[in-house]
Amino acid sequence: MVWRRNLDQGRLQARESGKEEQPKMKPKRRSAEPLSTVVADAEKILREENDRLRAEVAYLKKLHALIRSKMSAAPTKRA
Repeated sequence: MVWRRNLDQGRLQARESGKEEQPKMKPKRRSAEPLSTVVADAEKILREENDRLRAEVAYLKKLHALIRSKMSAAPTKRA
């Protein structure tokens, strides 16, 4: 029990002197620049998506033009 008494006395002394405070942790630093491979992959994915979207828009334009041409070529019924 001597160690217990010494421990208690040491804690009391540390509290009085302010030494028992926990040291403040430094914030972890994140790398400011992303890895070049991540950037290259993201750029490749965006380019592929752009290409798909351009193809979709072109397809829809042609489809609308075809529908318009069929509507204008169809004979109108008159009663």
